[in-house]
Amino acid sequence: MSARSPCSIQYYTAFAIYLEVKTFRFSVPTSTKRIRTRVEDDAVVIEVEDNGVGMDEATRQRLFEPFFTTKDADRGTGLGLSIIYAIVRNHDGEITVESEQGVGTTFRVMLPVVEEG
Repeated sequence: MSARSPCSIQYYTAFAIYLEVKTFRFSVPTSTKRIRTRVEDDAVVIEVEDNGVGMDEATRQRLFEPFFTTKDADRGTGLGLSIIYAIVRNHDGEITVESEQGVGTTFRVMLPVVEEG
């Protein structure tokens, strides 16, 4: 059994905003971005979706690797999404990415609801 860190609604809100900021680079200025949250079974689901350029399968497969980046060397360290992945896993959650070039990308995070008590 793993030790779960309970999260407040403020944490989930801050996490959703951080995820949106980190995924912004996969969008184009004319794309539409949507953030959806809901409770599904015993989990909070956060989805960040855009209709931007999407990404190829090779990029998608490496997306959460530390230091992986598609940016120029002076524009990022490649740690943002690996940090998000670690936070999600630390809270017994999961994160998935669906993307198609020319169509867009959806990041989906599921974090368990932990009852206090």
